[in-house]
Amino acid sequence: MVPKHDTRQEILTKAFFMYEDLGNRKISLSEIAAKVGISKTAIFRHFKNKDALIQVMTEMVFTGLSSVLNSKEFFFTRTESKEYSFEEFSDLIDTVLSFFIENPGYLGFTLNSGILTQKTDEPIFVILKKHGVMFSEEYITSSNLRRFFRAYFCTESIIFFLIRRKCLLKTNPSAIHSDEEFKKTIINVLWTGISTTANKLSSERKAELDKLCEITVPEDGDDARFFMAFTEVFNEYGIEGITIERISEKLNLAKSSLYSYFINKEEFITKMLSSELRIIMDMLSKRLKMATSIEETAYILLVSEKNYLEQRPFVLTIHNWALQQEFNLDRMTDKEKTGTEDKLAVVKDKGFEIKNGLSVKTILGWVSSIIGTLKFYFKVPVETIDYVDELFDLICFGLSKSMSSK
Repeated sequence: MVPKHDTRQEILTKAFFMYEDLGNRKISLSEIAAKVGISKTAIFRHFKNKDALIQVMTEMVFTGLSSVLNSKEFFFTRTESKEYSFEEFSDLIDTVLSFFIENPGYLGFTLNSGILTQKTDEPIFVILKKHGVMFSEEYITSSNLRRFFRAYFCTESIIFFLIRRKCLLKTNPSAIHSDEEFKKTIINVLWTGISTTANKLSSERKAELDKLCEITVPEDGDDARFFMAFTEVFNEYGIEGITIERISEKLNLAKSSLYSYFINKEEFITKMLSSELRIIMDMLSKRLKMATSIEETAYILLVSEKNYLEQRPFVLTIHNWALQQEFNLDRMTDKEKTGTEDKLAVVKDKGFEIKNGLSVKTILGWVSSIIGTLKFYFKVPVETIDYVDELFDLICFGLSKSMSSK
């Protein structure tokens, strides 16, 4: 007997892959129906509207993720602090990476559909707890911030490296390693860091670099106004609700006036990001010239990005939107790409040895994602801990040294 075709499951599968492939663009039921090869009205036999479809997709992601996270003793589910062996840690991270690799549409949907940004007043772990992930009370109350940072560091790093791998798959597939090699690399990066030495920066050198990383906020202009308008629309309507019309309303401009600056929403966002990236790269390149090691490079990146985002908080929304939407150099003009690559060459030309084979460009993106996402999604009292030092140790020396020294 020929198996009965499961149209409902195919609708869900196609929808997941559309969010994965198309990113933030608003996806319609008509487009999903076309991918499945059915009429739009046929979808309504399975889902009464798009919200119902999104709800089922959300439950699928979180039910699967909750099952994975609750099956192991992760940082945030253990009721007591306990050091992990490398074998335990490797098994934990392998489990999470395998979940997203085996369900390739899940991460893209989670990031691009806006389900994590619909309520920006709630930390991510509160949203996850509502969907069944078992967090210890110590973690929820952030009473052990070092334990929290270890879990956060792993979570955001996994998301960043999965997104970066997907970008490479589109732009340079020959550079992609096998699933097993990829998982092994990420596990080793998180466990041992990027430093090839065991030497930490002295307090005196950190003080010198802190002074070096002080910044002057750029004068507000059109870019700042556009950023703030984008942020207001994002917070009010979510990713899918961002339109040129709504941005122009926030700016108190006629839509036609805004179109004199940008052709469409995609160009608006790309130009805003490119402009911001130029400012950040100018700021970083001047400071990175003073780095004498990969450890100093990482510290300069962390402190500079922290200072920049603290003084330009309205940039955080589009900063994290960019990280979610896989914004990279390929969406910039050739002139912009060249300028950015030239600035990265400041560090590349120094030939610092980096453990686990990460490039300077990857480290820059990694640090940006860690700092930006921490300040955007996780509402914890970070002022009660020196989180730059905490993240610096994790990036340079990994979880192994962090757990053995504290």
